[in-house]
Amino acid sequence: MCSRCDANFERPFANPLTLSCNSECPEGTYLDKAQGLCLKCNSPCLTCTSGTECLTCDRSDPDNLLINFFAKDKQCYEECPNISVPSPSKLCLECISPCVTCTELPDQCTECEENTYLLNGSCEQSCPFGYYRDSETWTCQYTGELDIPYPFTILAAVLSVGLGISSFIKGSSKEGKAQDGTAFFITTLACVDFLLRFNWLILAVTCYNNEFYVTFVGMAYLLLVSIFLNIYIWRRWFH
Repeated sequence: MCSRCDANFERPFANPLTLSCNSECPEGTYLDKAQGLCLKCNSPCLTCTSGTECLTCDRSDPDNLLINFFAKDKQCYEECPNISVPSPSKLCLECISPCVTCTELPDQCTECEENTYLLNGSCEQSCPFGYYRDSETWTCQYTGELDIPYPFTILAAVLSVGLGISSFIKGSSKEGKAQDGTAFFITTLACVDFLLRFNWLILAVTCYNNEFYVTFVGMAYLLLVSIFLNIYIWRRWFH
C-alpha cells in the first residue's frame, strides 16, 4: 500500500483513497502534478481535470442540485447561465454567435453581439424594409401598422371607392341636387385621408430621428405632392 509512488515507475501516480499506484488517475479523481497524487474531484463534479474544473456533474447525489454541465467554463449549474440553454441530457448548450444570450434553442437569440440587431429571435446586420435600427436596444423596431408601400395601396383603394360612391350619389339627381348621404361619404373620406396622411408624417419623423435622411426626404416629398394632389382632386370633384 502506497501513499507515494516512484516517479520513474510505470505507475507513478498515487491514489490516496486506495493507496495504490496508477499509470493514470481513475475516474472521479484528477492529477495533482506538483504532488504526483490523484486527488478526488470536488462536489459537484463527478469527473474533473482539476479541483475547480469539471468534466461531468454528479447526478447520483439527490442533494446536489448543480447537475447542468456547461463545457465553456467547465462548471456545474443548477440552472444554465443565460449565455446557454439546457438540453435533455443536462448539458448547457452555448448560444450560437452572433447571439449573446438565447432561450429554448442556441440560435434563438434574446440579445445580440454589438453592431447586430435583434429581430424575431435572430441577429441581423441590418434591419429589413419596414423596420428601423434602434441603436440603444440593438433591436429592429417596426415602423408602424401602416407602412410603405401599404399607405399607397390603401389610399388608392379608399379614394377610388369613396370618390366613386360620392360622385355617383352627388350626380345621380335628375334635378341636379345633391342626394342624401353625400356629405357623409365626403366627411368619411376626408377623415380616412387625414389619418393616412398623419401616418406618413409619423413615418417621416421616425426616419429623420433615426438618421435615414434620404428616406426622410423621399417621404416628405411624397407627403407634399399627395397633399397638393388631394387639394386639386377635392376642388375638382366637390366644388
